[in-house]
Amino acid sequence: LAALALWQAATLGAAVATAARIVPGRATILAVLAAPATFVCLGHGQNAFLTASLLTGGLWLLDRRPIAAGLLLGCLVYKPQFALLLPVILLAAGNWRAIAGAAASSLTLVAVTLLLWGWPVWQAFIDSLPLTRSIVIEQGQTGWAKIVSAFSAARALGAPVSLAYAVQGCATALAIAGAAAAARWASPAVRGAAACAAALLSTPYVLDYDLVIAGGAILFLVVDAQARGWLAYEKSLLALAYLAPLAGRQIAEATLVPVDWLATVALFALAMRR
Repeated sequence: LAALALWQAATLGAAVATAARIVPGRATILAVLAAPATFVCLGHGQNAFLTASLLTGGLWLLDRRPIAAGLLLGCLVYKPQFALLLPVILLAAGNWRAIAGAAASSLTLVAVTLLLWGWPVWQAFIDSLPLTRSIVIEQGQTGWAKIVSAFSAARALGAPVSLAYAVQGCATALAIAGAAAAARWASPAVRGAAACAAALLSTPYVLDYDLVIAGGAILFLVVDAQARGWLAYEKSLLALAYLAPLAGRQIAEATLVPVDWLATVALFALAMRR
């Protein structure tokens, strides 16, 4: 219990500190601490605070300190389903120093694990993949309402596995293409919002505690709105996305309406609109 408390406090502290750098002010700190996604993550003892800190921190530093940004983004090798789109984004942005930093940190982490535990730890990881795919993702033993992906939404509505993968494939392609376009042509803040939302949309394996990452998209959209003005309905949609995890799982269980996934889609659409 002491280790759990230390883990949660340290990673939540990192998430709060990162958010306060993106949108400075006491209100940001309070908003992060009070976010429904924060309590979902705390209730599971999960690692989404760390994931969000690495992703949003790396995206925030991308133009300011590209090597440091790459070092942070490369650490997401520990959560590979959210790192799928990062090489595409960095290539689209043409940020070679960030690419070098990401390669250095990811390869270093891989080397350290091999040095400490040898190949068996990687073999165990590889051996666990079929079980995760079949039991957790395809059969939804975790619960469709708890998995907030296009794949899960399709399966909850009765789609066969093949069709659900096709739906997820379309969602993944659109998310990565949109994030790459933002990385190439949009402002840094819009690029960050698109990348955070796309990271959640591009994988079939994302749970509701991972919606802490959606907070990064909200922060980046606020930054761009402060610089260029608010568009119609943006504040309302951001508020709904912020509140969605409060009852998203319960609504999905009762109605099959994937509220949390729709909130993430809304954040991605707002980024694309900007």
